[in-house]
Amino acid sequence: PAAQRSTIPPSFDCNAAVSRVEKMICGSNRLADLDNRVANQYAQMTRDWGVVPKLIASQRDWISQRNDCDDEECVERAYYDRLGVLANVRVYGSGDVEGL
Repeated sequence: PAAQRSTIPPSFDCNAAVSRVEKMICGSNRLADLDNRVANQYAQMTRDWGVVPKLIASQRDWISQRNDCDDEECVERAYYDRLGVLANVRVYGSGDVEGL
């Protein structure tokens, strides 16, 4: 049977989803929406500040941690935590990305 798909596409191609967490995101409107929110905030920061190695490394580390989740509640918490971190960096860290 085909995996259930959310009606909201996440920031990545669900046809290429490999990990358990990516498949969870592709099957959940709530998680897909959170994925888009994080991706949009991250993209805005890279547009505003350019390539900042610390920001890129932090995002990769966060994705790795998110992918360690075993259930949707953990993934949702990871997204809300990341949104909070990115918002704090945008407000208080400016281009120095302090706090990542």
